[in-house]
Amino acid sequence: DYATAGSGDAVLIKYHHLCTLQSVASIAGNYVLNAMPANATYQWLNCDSNSVIVGANSQAYTATANGNYAVIVSNGSCVDTSACLNITGMGINALQSFNHFSMTPNPAQEAVSIQTSTAIVEVSIYDLLGSLIQNFKCNAATQLYVPMSQITEGIYVVKVKSVEGFTSSQRLVVKH
Repeated sequence: DYATAGSGDAVLIKYHHLCTLQSVASIAGNYVLNAMPANATYQWLNCDSNSVIVGANSQAYTATANGNYAVIVSNGSCVDTSACLNITGMGINALQSFNHFSMTPNPAQEAVSIQTSTAIVEVSIYDLLGSLIQNFKCNAATQLYVPMSQITEGIYVVKVKSVEGFTSSQRLVVKH
């Protein structure tokens, strides 16, 4: 990154690369943190212990405990660290708020309606051996209509995942 100029003169000019990357972390859900800009590499940090969170290298991170979190963002030539964000409210009360969802009718024949006061992003149906039968992704819905036409009669476990990453399960009987 140096150049010389002149005939016999020893003039050195150093070129500096301007880094314009600006990392931003925001709270996308109660306990979900999101990093910007997109299309970069990410490493989430625990600001309280000043340490990296092993395996937390996606654009989004779901906090697992109260605390302060930041993200290191790199686009190859530039690296920047966001400000720390404070996450509070984790604990037994947060888990209890997603402990219940309603699922009707049960037993189900053609479809089942799932309702919850907390937004959900995924519904999974498992047989009693633990094998995944069906999986539905949704966009932060509080009510879902799940068809049962492709599911044979039997007893299943329906697992619902909230936007915060909490899960809750109920037993479902399917009768055609």
